[in-house]
Amino acid sequence: MGYQPGFRASWQTTLGAEPVELVADNDRKWSGDHCMAPEAVPGVLFTSFRPEVALESIPDVANYARDYWDRRQ
Repeated sequence: MGYQPGFRASWQTTLGAEPVELVADNDRKWSGDHCMAPEAVPGVLFTSFRPEVALESIPDVANYARDYWDRRQ
């Protein structure tokens, strides 16, 4: 779901620019910005049940969804 930990679009890319380097070191602290285009990550999660555990972060939701579907298969 989205980028792997430690990866994101460049600061220039989020502003519509095309950086010269395809991959570059990030020496700036990540501030929690949202740089994914909505059309690239469509959808909203609705459930008809209350999850058995507290989902306090986006990674919690991703892990819960993966584990939930693994149990159902």
